[in-house]
Amino acid sequence: MLRQGSGSDLPQVGEFAPFPVARRVNSSHSVTMDDAMENGMGSYQERPRTFPSMRSKSHYPLIFRMLLGINARVLLVLLLLIFGAVFYVGASTSPIVIFVFSICIISFFFSVYLTKWVLAKDEGPPEMVQISEAIRDGAEGFFRTQYGTISKMAMVLALVILGIYLFRSTTPQQESSGLSRSTSAYITVAAFLLGALCSGIAGYIGMWVSVRANIAVRAGGLSAIVVVGMAVIGVAVLYATFYVFLEVDSWFNEVPLLLVGYGFGASFVALFAQLGGGIFTKAADVGADLVGKVEQGIPEDDPRNPAVIADLVGDNAVDCAARGADLFESIAAEIINPSGFILFPLVLHSFDLMVSSIGILSIRCTHDPGLIVPIEDPMALLQKGYSVTIVLAVLTFGVSTRWLLYTEQVPSAWLNFALCGLVGIMTAYAFVWISKYYTDYKHESVRVLALSSATGHGTNIIAGVSLGLESTALPVLVISIAIISAFWLGQTSGLVD
Repeated sequence: MLRQGSGSDLPQVGEFAPFPVARRVNSSHSVTMDDAMENGMGSYQERPRTFPSMRSKSHYPLIFRMLLGINARVLLVLLLLIFGAVFYVGASTSPIVIFVFSICIISFFFSVYLTKWVLAKDEGPPEMVQISEAIRDGAEGFFRTQYGTISKMAMVLALVILGIYLFRSTTPQQESSGLSRSTSAYITVAAFLLGALCSGIAGYIGMWVSVRANIAVRAGGLSAIVVVGMAVIGVAVLYATFYVFLEVDSWFNEVPLLLVGYGFGASFVALFAQLGGGIFTKAADVGADLVGKVEQGIPEDDPRNPAVIADLVGDNAVDCAARGADLFESIAAEIINPSGFILFPLVLHSFDLMVSSIGILSIRCTHDPGLIVPIEDPMALLQKGYSVTIVLAVLTFGVSTRWLLYTEQVPSAWLNFALCGLVGIMTAYAFVWISKYYTDYKHESVRVLALSSATGHGTNIIAGVSLGLESTALPVLVISIAIISAFWLGQTSGLVD
């Protein structure tokens, strides 16, 4: 027998039947769905399932509106001039920088191909399009409001950073490089604003793709390629510019200090994007569940509940936009490391772009929509692509270490460093399988937890807590083994301080 008010007694097609009976709101009274609709609004089933467009003006950021307003030929000439200037600076720096620039630009053209491929896919029936347009309008409006506030805060913080650098004492590194306090201050502020701008663009691209795509693999791949490519080429351009125009020769001391503003700007935007979007989506999610499911008996994720649309808007703002900004910040901060090794991580991430592109193209669904056969397991397809990228990543990491970390003093040291990278790759691969074992319904741990839920809330909580504690053991062991192995490989490489 179906429980009334759970939504399971609703017809699957056609008009929705009336939502039944009362829900307990508090200890004093109960209300029904129909009685709760005041001021002549009518019941839910009488409302048309349409979502009027709320767009009064374009939600595109100002920089995108400016680019769209430029003539196509003029824009092409500007792009050619920018590419020419970038390659000139790179050629004046190092052939390695030219390699990085070339890979990043190729990856951007690949992302254009993915964009056309994703947008060419069918968006679904009209009802699905209406809901997706409502989510798209909300996500773009939220993005404009949130990032508008973040941009104002970034400008204020830039002035604060400028004041701090202008009035602080000169460091020994600045004295040795001949950089004045004012030059260092303006460079840091400019790098900070550039990092914040690029992080915001990365977040917008992630959100823009997510609200327009229903092909998850290649849509997610598009966002990742653009975000990583922007992070790599941004740091590479700054490094080459400092090297050419400021004649920075001491890589180990001066470059990270000049690039630190770039990483801080990216971190600033990612932090507030995560916090603001997280608060919004969690509030909408709780509101949809409490008011919609608990009080009014509306089925979960029913699009007629406005809080459901708001929840999905928040998911796009956090899981896509903020994650894109966070990924950009993580890569930028990883490249700008205090040890001063700038070129090695740039080359590694350039190879990452190549390997990831091949992995994306290797994921192909062979299911024919016209045949009534079981759909392929998405995790199996992703696992196939991930395995391809793992093999290529091992090979390219070995090439990178031989290329950049080879030294005649200890000719075999690069092999130890390559094995350190192999340890890290194997650790990541082990984490994937550990996560699958404790979260995938196909494995025993999840099935046992599901069975314990059938006997009541108490056994559910006990089994869930115990499974959560158990799931931390294997990651700790894997990380410990990886750290010890990498330390041993580094110690036996033959290099000393």
